[in-house]
Amino acid sequence: MDKEWLRELVEEHRYRILGALIGLVVALLIIRFGILWALFILLCVGIGYWVGKQLDEDPERLFHIFDRLLPPGGR
Repeated sequence: MDKEWLRELVEEHRYRILGALIGLVVALLIIRFGILWALFILLCVGIGYWVGKQLDEDPERLFHIFDRLLPPGGR
């Protein structure tokens, strides 16, 4: 495998890779404690990949999505 190709791949998709790895680690921890493990792995890796993809494309976009989904603070 060409190291330069791998380096470019990681630099271009670093948040996607990081998000997927975090999702995988969380899923494996949950599996260790026994919760519908196969579906949970797919869900965590998918969510991690999606968040990483959003950060790769436009970091501010993720904050706009959370602003739409979450109610404003306070009373």
